[in-house]
Amino acid sequence: MTAVRVDDPPTMNVLGLFLASSLRRNLVERGRSCALRGVLTVDAEGMRATIRFEDSIVTITRQDGPSSVVLSAPLSMLVQVLVRPTLRGMLRIKTRGSRLFALRAMRFLKP
Repeated sequence: MTAVRVDDPPTMNVLGLFLASSLRRNLVERGRSCALRGVLTVDAEGMRATIRFEDSIVTITRQDGPSSVVLSAPLSMLVQVLVRPTLRGMLRIKTRGSRLFALRAMRFLKP
């Protein structure tokens, strides 16, 4: 089972809290493990959150650093793609880095 941790929750932005909630619901509450290793940065509406997928812990932070992939989109578009992923929606999100890693990580971010 995977644990989800938020670095400095009182100062975390809404995007980071939303992502943490989704990860807890999809990983912890369902007792699933996350086989991903890497870093995903999500940038929406001027908010930025970095998700580090490690052995048995997923950490959400506001710190910048090297990422396997960076997703950039308006918040409404990002939520729409997470709720109902379509090829057209995925192509409208700016992606730098591994699209495969992004697709694998996004299944754990579904609200």
